Amino acid sequence: MKKMIFFAALCLMMITAPISAQNVTPIQLKEARVAIYQWVRDYNVYARMEGKRNPAQKFIDLFEDESIQIFNDYLPFVATRGNEISVKAYASILANREPIYKMSFEIKNAEITAEDIDDDKNLVFTIEFDKTVSFQERGNTSDALYAYPDKSYHATVRVKYNLRDDKAVAGEITSDALFEDILVLHDADSEFVNRYTSYDELKRECKNNESSLVKWNYALTDFDPQMVYFYQDTIKNSFHFGGAIGGAFYSANLLDSKFTNASPKAGVNYAFSVGYYRQLVLKNKNRFGLDFSIAFDQKNIGLMLDEYHETYGAIDPDGGDYLRLVDLNGYSEAIKRYAVDVPIAFRYDYFIKDYLSIFAKVGADVSYDILQKTSASANAMYSGYYSWLFDVTMNQNGIYDFGSFDIEGSAKETSINRLGLGVFLGVGLQYFFPRLQWSFDASLQYRGEVYNKLSHLDIFHLSENSTDRKSASYLFGSYFGQNIQFQLSFNYNF
Repeated sequence: MKKMIFFAALCLMMITAPISAQNVTPIQLKEARVAIYQWVRDYNVYARMEGKRNPAQKFIDLFEDESIQIFNDYLPFVATRGNEISVKAYASILANREPIYKMSFEIKNAEITAEDIDDDKNLVFTIEFDKTVSFQERGNTSDALYAYPDKSYHATVRVKYNLRDDKAVAGEITSDALFEDILVLHDADSEFVNRYTSYDELKRECKNNESSLVKWNYALTDFDPQMVYFYQDTIKNSFHFGGAIGGAFYSANLLDSKFTNASPKAGVNYAFSVGYYRQLVLKNKNRFGLDFSIAFDQKNIGLMLDEYHETYGAIDPDGGDYLRLVDLNGYSEAIKRYAVDVPIAFRYDYFIKDYLSIFAKVGADVSYDILQKTSASANAMYSGYYSWLFDVTMNQNGIYDFGSFDIEGSAKETSINRLGLGVFLGVGLQYFFPRLQWSFDASLQYRGEVYNKLSHLDIFHLSENSTDRKSASYLFGSYFGQNIQFQLSFNYNF
């Protein structure tokens, strides 16, 4: 029924077609015009490749020769075939049921716009019509199918009518339209799943939708060089470097209760670190990842003893035995530990703005002291009690090594084991520089040493004489080191 209506409409338009043929009877001209509009009808039918009697060949027979070049409106193949294609190749494409797309089209406003007669007494007609084509993925009924939306163009056809054979054949189909830059965006999350676009527009959309972490890009599908889609390219990695400064402190108990006058001293702690971050999950405003680092760390702590008294048996240079009395006042020791730390942390970021996140991290680290150094000062009195020499106590300078001294000295060992294990947690802010791959963190971090074994000496004397001193850390029965740092780091994100 639709075909009959179509054909009737074409015949009505025939009335207004200009008559320019010469030496042709009105009856012949009328028959020719009917044949021309019949050609349009046949083109409309056979181009659909419907029917069982070789519609592809019937389509080819509408033209003078199968090698004639016609306008290529099979949009999925424009990229590979160009704007012109032979009649035979075009028919082969339409008849093939294997390609991913099925073609639909509509022809409207067909009209004879010129008439002429050639040297062989053939009537030559120029027909113009509007054609709208579209393509949809075969076998897919979902809203997210791949498709080429409607695209219209104005076609011009030169059709030759032979009076003797009563046959109309086309010589060519041309159009002013250009389909060279066809690009279809397939976006299943969009209201318009498939729409025509351009590379400039794609670049603008990627740039407008990108955030500090989520970058948008586009790519062509594997099966169609003109079908493009967006994809997210999230920043999952970063290298970071930075420094930290803060305070180091500790708590300890002493091996002997007579040394309860010991006072721990806090000190400066600073570190330099480099590391790598790996994103595990990014969902909405939430980001989870792992952070690996290596840090060079210095911790300064100290100890003060108001008074230190010790008595032990000794033998003087002349072989006499006596009790040696060591009295130290105002003992002050500074301990410096230079360590390499390897922390591993689990990190969570929450984005309060596109370029700003707050984060928390928790982890553990292994540290190794590559150098320990202590220095101390005190007022010392070394005395000798001789019970066998009428209970005499010698403390004068110049007698043996007795006397009063202001001692200062250093050592390279402490009782704190060089290998330690710590846990830490931190909170901070991360700021992303707009349009750059850089960001920086500012955070506050707490670390506690959960394992730091102590060494003990079988015989320990804090100081035996003015030139001898050992670290007061050997007095510790337990040790728990801690530090709080303010940390800044710069991150290169990729």
